[in-house]
Amino acid sequence: MFENFGDLVKMAKDVQARMKDIQQELPAIRVKGDAGAGMVYVEMNGRHEVTRVTILDEALADREILEGLVHAAVNDAVNRINEELKTRMGAFGVNIPGLTDML
Repeated sequence: MFENFGDLVKMAKDVQARMKDIQQELPAIRVKGDAGAGMVYVEMNGRHEVTRVTILDEALADREILEGLVHAAVNDAVNRINEELKTRMGAFGVNIPGLTDML
């Protein structure tokens, strides 16, 4: 795969630089997770920080159902962030399992 050790070192430096770029982009990345056919929306940034929660009135009728919807919407947003990070890393030609967890 690598002609010599120098190629491996160059690739490692390239990956490190790209990861730094992506880390700087994290606050600007926004996704929206939803649940209950849109009754609950959770907006999250690339750092997995919830930036907004929207709950429609219809979801307020039952506390247990609402809790489940919020839980599902957060999980949906987390999955969308993770997919976005994988896409960004993949565009750079890097596909190392667990690498997006380090961001």
